[in-house]
Amino acid sequence: MTTSVSGAQKPRLWLRVAATVIVCVVGFGAARLFNIAAGPVEGALAPAQLGQQGEAANVLSRGLAQTDVQGTITNLTVLAVVLIWAQYGWRWVSAKGVAAALLLATTLVSSGCSPYKVEQFVEIEDHETAFLVPMEGGQEQQEALNSREFLEKNFLSIKRVTLPLRAKKTGRMYWDMEWIPTARVVKTSRTPVHREWTGNMSLTAQSREGTKFRLDSVIAAGILEEDAALFRSNYKDVPLGQILDTNVRGFAQGKVAELFGNLPLEEAQRKKVEIFDAAEAATIEEFKKFGVTVMYFGNRGGLNYVNPKVQASVDQKFLEAVKQQIETKKLVAQQIRNQTQRETAEAQAKAANVLQTAAEALEFTTGLEIAKMRAQARLDMAKKISGTLPEMVLPDGNAGKLLLNVK
Repeated sequence: MTTSVSGAQKPRLWLRVAATVIVCVVGFGAARLFNIAAGPVEGALAPAQLGQQGEAANVLSRGLAQTDVQGTITNLTVLAVVLIWAQYGWRWVSAKGVAAALLLATTLVSSGCSPYKVEQFVEIEDHETAFLVPMEGGQEQQEALNSREFLEKNFLSIKRVTLPLRAKKTGRMYWDMEWIPTARVVKTSRTPVHREWTGNMSLTAQSREGTKFRLDSVIAAGILEEDAALFRSNYKDVPLGQILDTNVRGFAQGKVAELFGNLPLEEAQRKKVEIFDAAEAATIEEFKKFGVTVMYFGNRGGLNYVNPKVQASVDQKFLEAVKQQIETKKLVAQQIRNQTQRETAEAQAKAANVLQTAAEALEFTTGLEIAKMRAQARLDMAKKISGTLPEMVLPDGNAGKLLLNVK
């Protein structure tokens, strides 16, 4: 009886083994094939994924990051093996059952060896402008990443982005793998940058006569949000400060040297402000085409001559000019004081003359009135004395006195 049961169960055992082998080959083989093909497929899909904008792109990328197709295939394979051996494991408690249990345990352990697909995300600061670009794809797609149009299309308006992931093989076994992103976030900082070009960084120029001098300078620049894609397409990951110290400084150096080189030294000294204004305008216009907004650019401290003798001569000439200006101003001040004193004296003289004339007029008028009064009095007195009028009344030559000829 036992022999018959054993003989009846033996074909079923081999069927289970065969089914297990077939399921494992098909299931684990499919997982590995997916693992091999996942890279190119997800890399090719990345540009299409990036074509979506805003919250839709974020939801899609989060879904891709949390999807584990390989893990799903592996789990289904393990489940099939468990179902194949479940009935057999319940009926047989023997070495064969132990072997089956060990096989099942090994399969379960193996299925848990592949790394978990952990979500990866990137945060974007307020002063940054970010773009999502694929890391895989054909050469034509990779070349398109450098264009301003592509970056503007894939501008990120959200502040946290979840990256799409794929499996990357690291060994022979299917669990020898890691998850890597198929796209990345590139950022452009819009923070303004200030530079002072002094010492070895000073600009240099020379006058038309060949007198060389250094020009300490200051400059500040930033990137507007609407120019971030243009800036990124031209300079990639190069910081703005480095661009100021290389590209912008080189252009400014050439422009300043050109403008100063056309003028004699004396005129260059007088027109340094105008020259730097012209150089600033040219620099602003030039680098706006590359997405850089130059806020200001100017001279700091005048012209510093390379030859110490020239500097000493210029300083001496400057001191003499200052002294001459001082003397000239003193002379002008003295002339002004003299003129003021002269005008004051003339005014006083005129005022005295006017006062003298007025006094004389007043004295004459007063004397005349007094003379009239005395003449009238004497006339009245003469009438009382003789009863006749005097033949003539003449002044006696003294103020207020009259001579009366009375008969």
